[in-house]
Amino acid sequence: MKRVILILILSALICASGLRAGTFREATRDGIPGQYIVVLRESSAKLGVLSKASPLPTVAEAASGLAKRYGISIGKVWDRALRGFVMQGTEDDAKRLAAHPWVESVEQSFEGKAEDLVASPVRSCYSLDSYPWGSLVGRPVTSASPQTITCVDSDPTHDLGSTTQAPQCRDNWGLDRIDQRSSVRDGLYTFDRTGRVPGVTHPVVMFLDLGLNARHQEFIGLDGRNRAAVIDMSGDRRCPIDSDTYGHGTHVASIAAGRTFGVAKDVDVLMIKATDCNLAYQADWVISALNTAAYRRPGVLSWSGGNSQLVVSNHAIRTAVQGVVNSGVAVIQAAGNQSSPYVIPGTSPAAYPTQVEDACSWTFGSVPGVIVVGGVDQNGSRWTRHLSGDLAGSFCPPPNCVPSNFCLPTECRDQFGRCLPLDCGSNVGTCVDLWAPAANILAAAGPPDDSFSYCRLSGTSMAAPHVAGVVALYLQAHPAATPAEVEAALKLSATAGVLNINTSSPNQIGPGSPNLLLYSKVP
Repeated sequence: MKRVILILILSALICASGLRAGTFREATRDGIPGQYIVVLRESSAKLGVLSKASPLPTVAEAASGLAKRYGISIGKVWDRALRGFVMQGTEDDAKRLAAHPWVESVEQSFEGKAEDLVASPVRSCYSLDSYPWGSLVGRPVTSASPQTITCVDSDPTHDLGSTTQAPQCRDNWGLDRIDQRSSVRDGLYTFDRTGRVPGVTHPVVMFLDLGLNARHQEFIGLDGRNRAAVIDMSGDRRCPIDSDTYGHGTHVASIAAGRTFGVAKDVDVLMIKATDCNLAYQADWVISALNTAAYRRPGVLSWSGGNSQLVVSNHAIRTAVQGVVNSGVAVIQAAGNQSSPYVIPGTSPAAYPTQVEDACSWTFGSVPGVIVVGGVDQNGSRWTRHLSGDLAGSFCPPPNCVPSNFCLPTECRDQFGRCLPLDCGSNVGTCVDLWAPAANILAAAGPPDDSFSYCRLSGTSMAAPHVAGVVALYLQAHPAATPAEVEAALKLSATAGVLNINTSSPNQIGPGSPNLLLYSKVP
């Protein structure tokens, strides 16, 4: 009874304060009928992680009070990354709720497919090369610094793509590049491994992605312990929780933390899976993933995706992203692959160099504390599928690919009748904070779900986990560092002035982009 009275008193006080009504927004597409996401004002409820006594009700209590007042049903409740909840009701109910002074926004929830959440959809910037499954079985486990990279051929683009050809280069060239200033790679990757100190929390690298082959040998620690865990937000149990039918999540996780191809060799890995077994997602699953990542310190959240207008424009998701940063967890996001080096009149979204896709339009780069990562190739140029020497099996269209009613508006039709995506190249601009390796990156594969599968993939999805791995190394030495301190340290240590800024080059890093390449030895 006292709690109810408290809520009523707070409601009256807030009404008296003259706060404007919240906003209401319908989903622009793929809206879920009768389901809405509600974000509460900070002054309406307290976060669940706060230990100090507060006169404010909990989010659950505030939601319950609103439910009784408006006759709505309450679903999920979030009280870490944001103050919010899912409501079920009519559109009129949602609009009436939005007018309450406790409420900051009400948005219709929506659903989508994997390409909204990851920066390397299977039909554009994702392909396997000729690596036979299990080709790296028996490779010795690295146990000390420095790790020696042994390449028969230092240029991985020389792989001809034959299914019977033995690998010519066995290593991730990106590791070789980020631990040195010179553009001439020395064949070594030197990393510091602090090991596990009793009583000290070890950094965790978190991934908001589609799944993880948690049984892969890349996630077995140097002490023989499995370092990988998976949390599923969808509740879909038709597929094993620790599997990865798409492969994207396994690949990016092993770039950041794989024991052979990873930047940080011995940190914990947490995959926060935001899709079901059909690779579909709902907006509330994404928010739940962000809510799960908040306050896990020392930690870093790597999101190789989210490059969708539907996702980046959603107020609740943006609020949750900011909440993760505010909780002390660094957030790394891929810049997106929406740029294309080929101009198709009336269709192509990018004509270099003046109409290159701006990462500000495709990321959370405007959210303070989010580190956006662009992708470069072996030559220090902005990664584009055709101009960066990607291996056979790429899907970006040739110049003669033309629009067709047979294909989607974002696709063109080639001479063989195939619908191919128009966009494939790293986005650019002032919202990019750093650049990192993105072309032909060798790391663990998801399918088939065995322990020894590897592949090469390209895209800004591969660039972001390089940065996340460096952040994890930094947090080993500075576990109390804030996201702002992490970002400042990375930018201060980055290698400056070594990337392609030739204005006549179609794969320059672009106007307004910082000429900063990731450097792993951050003091």
